[in-house]
Amino acid sequence: MQRRIAQPFGSFPEPCGSHSGYCVRLMLRAMIFTLLFCLAQVAPGLASVAFALPPDESTIQAASTRANHIADELRSPFCPGKTLLTCTSGQAFATRQEIRDRLLAGESEPQIIADFKLRFGDEIENPEQPWYTILGPLTPLVMGIGLLLFITWRWRRERASQPPEGVSAGAPDTSDTGDDGAPDEKRDDELRRARLRRQLDDHD
Repeated sequence: MQRRIAQPFGSFPEPCGSHSGYCVRLMLRAMIFTLLFCLAQVAPGLASVAFALPPDESTIQAASTRANHIADELRSPFCPGKTLLTCTSGQAFATRQEIRDRLLAGESEPQIIADFKLRFGDEIENPEQPWYTILGPLTPLVMGIGLLLFITWRWRRERASQPPEGVSAGAPDTSDTGDDGAPDEKRDDELRRARLRRQLDDHD
């Protein structure tokens, strides 16, 4: 059995050619040390990813509501005259999704609006609209109801002015006639006789 000679402190190890087993153990130790060092560096990040819970449905819904509110306060760079909320382009949809994701990531509304001003300019911020602008979408409905009421009023007025059915406009009133529709001759005779008696009395 060959005896290993101890080397003095500070001396270099012998070449690996004479001690191949020692070199293998040294390389394994170096690899293990490197692996442990790398794991120690990435362990916090892996732990945060492993234990991070996805947002629940209520959180996503609340973020979507806030994103729509912010989008309604910003003018759309993709649809002139519309806000990011009312714009129907794909770019506006992607921008609304970006706002929601940034809210879920923890950014505040002023930070998002300030970033959009840097990207699209100060004119992207939509000024507060006066109260009467809400009447704009209701104008066609109000006009339609008013027209319908006017037509109904005219129709009822014309119907009330027409004579009853079976009676012409110029026909005389025969309500005081007899059952057969002829004048009451007896009453006319009595009236004539009364006038004659009155005339005779005047002559006397």
